[in-house]
Amino acid sequence: MCRLLGVTRSLVYYHLNKEKDVKLDEDEKLIEEIKEIFRRSRNNYGTRKIKKN
Repeated sequence: MCRLLGVTRSLVYYHLNKEKDVKLDEDEKLIEEIKEIFRRSRNNYGTRKIKKN
């Protein structure tokens, strides 16, 4: 496939891993936001209230 498109395999894997890294960064930010909402609620909020915030 790479030969047909004229690209190297390393370039394909580089872009695949780059997309995963971006996704992981977004997930980490979301997790931190959820934890902060939970802390501010004095550990009372459940999933429904956290989702509303």
